[in-house]
Amino acid sequence: MSFPTSVSSRLHWLLLGVLLFTLVAGCASQRYRDAVIPPMEETEAMLAFIGEDLQLNEEQLRKLRGIVTENAKIKRNIRMQYRSRPLEVREATDARIDKFERKLGAILTPEQRKLFGALMRAIQRSELEDLPDANGANMRAPSDPTFDPTRGY
Repeated sequence: MSFPTSVSSRLHWLLLGVLLFTLVAGCASQRYRDAVIPPMEETEAMLAFIGEDLQLNEEQLRKLRGIVTENAKIKRNIRMQYRSRPLEVREATDARIDKFERKLGAILTPEQRKLFGALMRAIQRSELEDLPDANGANMRAPSDPTFDPTRGY
């Protein structure tokens, strides 16, 4: 295939090349952002979920934003670091959730802490249910006939 010699053909190929480069650079940039920056949708959903259920004030919401953002970054790092080792993902996730629970509990009033216990169990259940436990079994939901309430969440 020979390179076109007319100006309009060259311009056409140049524009096509620029478009292709922009597309590839955009995809690479998005993958980088997804790997480095916590997904805002998840962060905003968690903020809305906790803020609404616990009826947080403005100061608590400001602190919550920092805690949730930090938690999302740690979550992403755990996924990247332990990608092929599910038991280590579970252990690191347990530690991350404990840290999240402690930090969030510190900014709540005693009444909010009471509500937070049930909310935290729901968060924990949703985060851990697909990860294997020490025996290699996935976590069971209370509605599952094989659920063992003595193991907890």
